[in-house]
Order: sequence, then structure tokens, then C-alpha cells
Amino acid sequence: MAGPLPIATYEDGTVDEMAELIGILDLAEPCIYVTDSTNRRYLLIVPNDTSSWQSGELELTIMSTTFSNSDEVSISGSGDEDRLDVPLVRSNIKVSPSDACDTTNIWFANGIGKTRT
Repeated sequence: MAGPLPIATYEDGTVDEMAELIGILDLAEPCIYVTDSTNRRYLLIVPNDTSSWQSGELELTIMSTTFSNSDEVSISGSGDEDRLDVPLVRSNIKVSPSDACDTTNIWFANGIGKTRT
């Protein structure tokens, strides 16, 4: 793929804490969100080296698995919630989220899978 991903990414191997987020994927370029069962929406930040984005088809591939809009997913990683007016500053950000993205709740994905097919 030529050029940087148009979605937010981080350098692989730099997510420390491990937790699980289960929700529905919302592919809204340039933002990728996951909404959990409490209707909390997280901006998903994915590993740069193992992720690709098919803009015209609204498909996200992470670690050889392709995801589509409205897929239910289980995502390991770490998150940060209720970040109102707090700038996203982390040294491992490879591609910063677009200004169009809501960064109130963010999730750094370490692993992802579909919960149903």
C-alpha cells in the first residue's frame, strides 16, 4: 500500500496494559469506532505494521483478518475514557487521528477478532 494509512495507528509492540473491548465496528473514514454495549463509542487506534485500510470498500484488515462495517468484535488492548479537551499525546502514535475524529474515548488495539461470523 502506498503512503500512510488514513486512519490512526501506533507502533507495534507498544501497548502495555491488556483489557477487552467488545462492541460493534463503525468504519467511518478517517475514523474507526467501536461502540460497546453501554453505547460508549471508542476511537480505535490500530497497529501500524499489521493493519491496512480499503477506503472505497470500507474494509479494515488487522493481522490478516478483514473486518467490515457493523461487525461485532472483541479487541484486546488498552483504553482511555472521558478525555474531554485533553490532547492525545503518546510517543507511540504513528499516524495521529484526524481532527474529524472524536477522541473522547480511545482504544489501542493489540488483538482483534470477530465475535460472530
